[in-house]
Amino acid sequence: DANLQRADDFADSAYFSNINGTYQRTLAFADSSRHYLNAFYLSKYPDGKYLMVAHPEVGMAAELSWMRSGLPTNYHVILDLRNECAVAALALHQWSLYQSNNKVYTQLFREISADNTLDNYVHTMQQSENSKTVAVVLLILLLLQLPLAYYLLYYRHVLSYRFAMIEQTKAKRTDEAEQESLKLELMTDELHRAEYENDKLHISNSVLDNCLSTLKHETMYYPSRIRQLIDSQPDDVDSLKELVAYYKSLYSLLSAQAMEQVEGNIKADDS
Repeated sequence: DANLQRADDFADSAYFSNINGTYQRTLAFADSSRHYLNAFYLSKYPDGKYLMVAHPEVGMAAELSWMRSGLPTNYHVILDLRNECAVAALALHQWSLYQSNNKVYTQLFREISADNTLDNYVHTMQQSENSKTVAVVLLILLLLQLPLAYYLLYYRHVLSYRFAMIEQTKAKRTDEAEQESLKLELMTDELHRAEYENDKLHISNSVLDNCLSTLKHETMYYPSRIRQLIDSQPDDVDSLKELVAYYKSLYSLLSAQAMEQVEGNIKADDS
């Protein structure tokens, strides 16, 4: 779809804009990406009322309603978009924008990563039940043929031998096929688990890198800003206290965010 492709292109532009440090442009690219995502939604539901906004609420976020209603859009683009908006907002000190985008990103990521194996399990159990029914029917038919086989004394031993060989070969092949299928399923599950952990670690590291980068940036200018204030207004103690309190709260917030990501990585490694 052309709208989804344009949305993907603008989301990529937002990503590279963050890398280049042009955070205000990142938010502009994000607005354009949201526009095309909403356009795709309206192409499916012309009277739809759930549209993505810059400051979403978790309980009212359009993308969460889309996913729960089964809208076939590109949710990975939406994830990238919300993450880049959160990173840019963090760098620009727009805390409310950062918190809203980060919360929606976290909730959407959890729902996308939710376990979807229950339907497959039910389908497998239904197939197993059908196979049992077929096996019972075949067994009944075989029992009905036993009287006829009893009278066919001449062919009895030959038929019994052939039947035994066929069943043995069939059972052997069935066991081998089941073993191979089980191995393949286990390998697939392990691959999916590894991919999920890798994606989770990548996202966590991205947030941690941005926190540390912001800390480094603020640390460079913190002493000079205090020095400048003391030189220009040595008697303005209130302004100095206000500046120190501001940097203290900023460092506390970023440090807490960084520690949360570090602890999450440690727990992931331990598991």
